[in-house]
Amino acid sequence: MVESISESISNEWDVVTDSTLWESQPVHETHFSEEVLIGTATSEYQYSGKVTCPNTQWACWEDQKLSKDQHSGKACDLWNRPNEFVQILKKHHMTSFRFSVEWSKIEPERGKIDQVALQHYVDFCKMLKREGIEPMVTLHHFTNPLWFEDLGAWEKEENIKYFVEFSKVVYQALKEDVNLWCTINEPTIVAFSCYFMGIFPPNRWRPDIGAHVLKHLLMAHGVVYRALKVIDDKPQIGIVHQALKFLPYRTWNPIEAILAKGLTEVTHSAAMHFFQTGSFNLLRASFEEKEIHQLNDFIGVNCYSRPLVHLFYGSSHYPHEKMTLMPLREDPAAIYAALMEMHQKTRKPLYVTEVGISTHDDVQLERFMERALYAIYRAQKDGVDLKGVYWWSLMNNWEWDRAWNHNFGICKEDGTPREGAKPLLRLLQKQAFSRVLQYIPV
Repeated sequence: MVESISESISNEWDVVTDSTLWESQPVHETHFSEEVLIGTATSEYQYSGKVTCPNTQWACWEDQKLSKDQHSGKACDLWNRPNEFVQILKKHHMTSFRFSVEWSKIEPERGKIDQVALQHYVDFCKMLKREGIEPMVTLHHFTNPLWFEDLGAWEKEENIKYFVEFSKVVYQALKEDVNLWCTINEPTIVAFSCYFMGIFPPNRWRPDIGAHVLKHLLMAHGVVYRALKVIDDKPQIGIVHQALKFLPYRTWNPIEAILAKGLTEVTHSAAMHFFQTGSFNLLRASFEEKEIHQLNDFIGVNCYSRPLVHLFYGSSHYPHEKMTLMPLREDPAAIYAALMEMHQKTRKPLYVTEVGISTHDDVQLERFMERALYAIYRAQKDGVDLKGVYWWSLMNNWEWDRAWNHNFGICKEDGTPREGAKPLLRLLQKQAFSRVLQYIPV
């Protein structure tokens, strides 16, 4: 029997295969101190939809690729219902909310700032702060303004300057109420999904270009970090990385091992090497950042699963494992592995900026949530400097190329929690109780 999570994932190619692993773990011991922020995460486009974000490449993609019943529409309508969302967060004792600002709303034309849209985010952040909820703002979460797309977007290094100027405008407007800033969400997934897989717009299978896109996104993070710190060096700024590692279904199969390693180089390893050393090298794209360790006050870690590469069945799972709607294998130990690797290689404070599961089954949601939260708690016990945990997501969101076919939400549309969300809600209630006790005289 596997004795502990840390032993079961002792090296990067190890896979948790013992179905009795979780039966031996004291998952009910999970707890976080009140200093650890706990909340949910989303992006503007996924929660507000193409109706309110019409000037992005994703809005055009929807028109070209999806049937109308799969369009995002207003999605969860966060843009028009901000106060309702804040009240739901408050009701469930959440202490933080991670969301993105929509570049195409704030700068619909190059160099022209929509002050009304910018003020909307100012007001939203103040609303969160009034209710004791810490905003975490993501500056780029997959969407680009159409004018930026017309210039070649992230394919061209000279376009980085436009994102820097946009970031400075937003930072200047929100810094009074926002202490936590994520520059770019999942740069590896942008490059991989757009250019290595060709499933995200611009739907080009050009790995050579994708490697340079990843290079430019990582470069942009450093330029933005420096520019924002000149304005005000007090807020905390970091990048968000999805720890997407592919593993061979059969470790003895050389083809599966080679495929898994090659995919992981794009989705994870090249970026991890950069975070650790400042050296980036993927295909023919390369650059050096000598001050890499000074360019992240924290790092956000997103993790959902470690897909298994099967020669005949694609993404697969072991017989004792369940699959999610994505479809990915149900793999709650993955977040432990991701946190420990990032901790060991960077020694930075870490936020779990996304963890979650796509399922309509509340039994599966509760099982995964309980185990994933324990894995995070265990990583903290084993040395990770954990600052916060953000579950993806509060409600069922529009999920990019998969549209409405997946359910990541822990609440229904009216904010009523799903039965399977009990483990997270219990943790939030424990934290809230601890905060109350602080004010009781002894």
